[in-house]
Amino acid sequence: MKAALLCILTLFGLRASAQLPYTLSVSNQVYAPLTSASSINNGLIWNYQTFISPIGFYFRVDSYATSNFDLYNGREFTDDTINIASQFLFTDAPLFDKGGAIDSVSRSPLQYILTGVAPNRIFKAEIRNAGFHDEYSFYGTVKDSVCMQVWLYEGSNIVELRYGPSSVTHDTLYFPNRKPKVGYVKNYNFNSFAYQAFYILSGNPASPTIDSVVPGSGYSGTPLSAFPPSGTVYRFSPTNTTSTAGIAATQLSNTLSVYPTITNSEENIYYNGNKNIPYSITDMDGKMHINGYLAGGLNHVDVNTLVNGIYILQINDDARQAVYRFVKQ
Repeated sequence: MKAALLCILTLFGLRASAQLPYTLSVSNQVYAPLTSASSINNGLIWNYQTFISPIGFYFRVDSYATSNFDLYNGREFTDDTINIASQFLFTDAPLFDKGGAIDSVSRSPLQYILTGVAPNRIFKAEIRNAGFHDEYSFYGTVKDSVCMQVWLYEGSNIVELRYGPSSVTHDTLYFPNRKPKVGYVKNYNFNSFAYQAFYILSGNPASPTIDSVVPGSGYSGTPLSAFPPSGTVYRFSPTNTTSTAGIAATQLSNTLSVYPTITNSEENIYYNGNKNIPYSITDMDGKMHINGYLAGGLNHVDVNTLVNGIYILQINDDARQAVYRFVKQ
């Protein structure tokens, strides 16, 4: 279903009046390939697949909070809703694992790592040495490639698209609009193929402007003039900065009581609310061990299965999040 998105965005659209829910800033930083990272594709030769990896914390994409990183075809990060999702598009060129054209061994690894300490961690995912479908289809070669990373910042919900060394010699062939589209798609409906808006980075990749389209006809947006060079970082900072931190987090904390801070059997969580809200328990490396939902009133969370150590309890309520630490002994 997601594959149809690029066709729809290419064929239909007109200028949008809605505002991008992020502020864009651009910088240039040396691209560093991920090391000691966990595999996303686990040796599978990928093509048109969706891979889901745990982020390690709740992350808000616009107004929706998710604990999963959904990567589609190595070119889109989407929230994990079923029918309607918002997405960050790294490139609109169809990509694939070069191993599928060479020797049936994965040569374009997808991987991720969680760095830092809660509540200021960074989830980093990398698409390395991905090939272009159209190069292989038209020329029978896989000489060109792209390297990209996505960084998700805990608490601030900032998204960074980071571009590494790439070779793009046939841009008019690879990209549906002959030049690359990078940007943010708001509320795409996988059933009807409708979407609320598509915000496109336009012009010089070193200093792009934002062009936007909404469903209609006659205008599909002006893409970048070239593929982003190595070191390019596009930073998307939410315009609503109080949704999962600051005031909102304080408001959520006011409805919660969590105890004890040192336990050998269970954590008690009193929630003064009238709907079920999700929680998760991760270790200091971001690995999720327990998750579930809290009901209104007193909840008893069994932690007997955890090994001794320090853990992070994260509780999420729509766009709000509260974070607690406790010790299992």
